[in-house]
Amino acid sequence: MSPSDLTQKIEALLQLQENELETASLRSSLADVPRRLSLLETQLEELKTRMAQSESRMSDLQKSYRQYESETQSIQAKVEKSNEKLRTVKTNKEYQAGLQEIEDLNRLQSGVEDKMLECLEAIDEAEAAVASDRDSAETFAGQMEAEKVQVDRESADMKQKLEQLQRMREQIVGGIDSDLLKKYEQTKPYTGTTVVAAVKASICQGCNMNIPPQMYNELQRFDRLLVCPHCERIIYPHGRLENG
Repeated sequence: MSPSDLTQKIEALLQLQENELETASLRSSLADVPRRLSLLETQLEELKTRMAQSESRMSDLQKSYRQYESETQSIQAKVEKSNEKLRTVKTNKEYQAGLQEIEDLNRLQSGVEDKMLECLEAIDEAEAAVASDRDSAETFAGQMEAEKVQVDRESADMKQKLEQLQRMREQIVGGIDSDLLKKYEQTKPYTGTTVVAAVKASICQGCNMNIPPQMYNELQRFDRLLVCPHCERIIYPHGRLENG
């Protein structure tokens, strides 16, 4: 086989290999689209969940504040009742007991009021958290819609490119000898996407193993198709081709 014929065959195989590599990359990207969209949905749901938790906490705090309000009203009613009772006592002992009861109620009232102040501060913080979470969710929802539009556009472009690559592949395959194409397809299951590899400084660039000296010398003559004895890739001397 003349070097020019062999060059033509190797270049055709390299074109086919490049076509298949690009096709595999595009198909992988397309297959990843559902995961990308699902991730966006998950992130939005997480933001909504966080906002719901903030709203629930704020609701609980508001409920607690109302309970404290009710408790202070109840205590105040007891204080007023004790004051009325104090005006009707007959003995000093009853009077002192009445004063102690009022003092205890006032102390209790003060404690509840302190809790109310703490609760108000917590409510303010919770309201701020709800507002922040709501803004984050709304902002992300807008970004997600824009991202979906971009993903759809990219998917359409990739599908169009895949169709172009398929047509190109048919043209490339049509120009390859059937026996050579059969050898290429039979090698692919063992070597993955890279079936054709250059040999540089006696090293196969497909498996990084040394080519035996005799084979390397024969490879330099470039007059017949050779395969790497280690990985079985179709090999050619580095620098012999414009794209190799």
